[in-house]
Amino acid sequence: MTEDDFYQRWCEVAADQKHTDMVRLAGALATSPGQIFVSGYQAAIRDTFPELQHNGWVCFAVTEDRGKNRSRDSDSDSVLPGVVLQDGKVTGFKTWIAAAANVDVLILKVGSGDDAVYGAVSAEDAEVVISLRASGFLADMSQGTAEFKGATFTPIVDSSRVRDFRRTEPFSIYLALLAHLSALGEKNGAKVDADIGADIAECAGMALKEQSEAPDLVKLDQVVSQLLTMMDRDGVTLGDHWDIDRRLFTMYSKGIQGA
Repeated sequence: MTEDDFYQRWCEVAADQKHTDMVRLAGALATSPGQIFVSGYQAAIRDTFPELQHNGWVCFAVTEDRGKNRSRDSDSDSVLPGVVLQDGKVTGFKTWIAAAANVDVLILKVGSGDDAVYGAVSAEDAEVVISLRASGFLADMSQGTAEFKGATFTPIVDSSRVRDFRRTEPFSIYLALLAHLSALGEKNGAKVDADIGADIAECAGMALKEQSEAPDLVKLDQVVSQLLTMMDRDGVTLGDHWDIDRRLFTMYSKGIQGA
């Protein structure tokens, strides 16, 4: 399933659901690591910014160019300026936009520390230019850079949960993986898919139910690590670039277990 197709199915099935159901339904639909990421990412953003009311895809655009701009020619030492807010208009660049080809709304962080403000910008604003670029990590998901040329910025009043995003994001992505693996095991009724062992599907399904009822990120991280070991044992891969994309489900672990 292409990203465009997944976007349409997500809008039909998951867009108006609450957090856990949004993740569960989208993760079951996903057919690649990038789509699993999007499934969790969209739910995490809505959990972080509960006042956001939008049934399309949203990107929490935080990243700015802090060094040599990798999106330009390798001979260029230029650095893209970060975003600046003045009189309700935002100018500058954000350098990592997830699902850039289908994003509808961009939530921007302007400034840093206690002075940071957050607001929404429509991707359809005439003063927003999104440029796509290829990436080796989650290559099946479109990614890019956004330039703002005086785009309308709508402040988000309640940003009190932003600090929790670093935990909400991996939790949601992990849930999406569980939903994906569980759904693979339920293909064709009760028949387990030939590419996935029954023990993997069962472990994922049980953990999905448990975590939906009693969230525990540390325990969930341990379950995901166990599932990855089981998948390695059986030679189970997700997508054509699993050797690279597998990192999506390991890169948060050190911070979680050290928390």
